[in-house]
Amino acid sequence: YEIRPRDWSSDVCSSDLIYPNRFVFSEAGKFSKILPVKIPLNLHFKPGHELISIQSQPEYIRLFGDSSVLKSIDTVFTMGLTQFNTEKGFKTSLSLILPDSGIRMDVQKINCEIQVGRWTQKSILKKINVLGNCPNVKIIPETVSVRFLKLESENTNAATDNLKACILPYCNRSEEHT
Repeated sequence: YEIRPRDWSSDVCSSDLIYPNRFVFSEAGKFSKILPVKIPLNLHFKPGHELISIQSQPEYIRLFGDSSVLKSIDTVFTMGLTQFNTEKGFKTSLSLILPDSGIRMDVQKINCEIQVGRWTQKSILKKINVLGNCPNVKIIPETVSVRFLKLESENTNAATDNLKACILPYCNRSEEHT
C-alpha cells in the first residue's frame, strides 16, 4: 500500500488505498484479563435470621482469549444460588458461566461460604457514667438494665464490654438549673 501526501505542498498524509485508517489487530488466546466474580443470590431467611457475610474464593479470575472479546466483558457470573428458610451458614461450590465460547478461564468453579446470623435479645446491667466535670450531679439509680438486639453467628456471642451508658448533663450553668 502506498501512503502519500494528498497535496504536495502539505505535510499531511492520507491513504488512498487503506480504509479505515485505523486497524485493530486481534489474536485468539493471546490476551488475558482479570475480572471480578459475582454471585446471583436469592436467599430467603427464617424469621429472626439474616445474612452476615459472603466470602468467595477466588474473588477474581483470569480470562484468556481474543482481545476484542475480552474488551467487552467486565464481570464473570456464577450459576445462581437459591436457598429458602435459611437459618444456618453453609459452604458450597458454584460453577462459573463462560461469557463467550472463544474465552478460556483459569478456574471453572469457586468456593463460597455464607454466614447467617440470628437476632438475639440480650439484657445486661451497666453503670451510668457522667461525661464532663459535674461534681454536683448524682445519678439515681447508678446502674440500669439495658436490652438490645444483636445479630450473632452460630459460633459467637454478643460482646458487651464496649457498651457504655453515659449522660451528658448541662453542667456549665448548674447554678441556674438547680
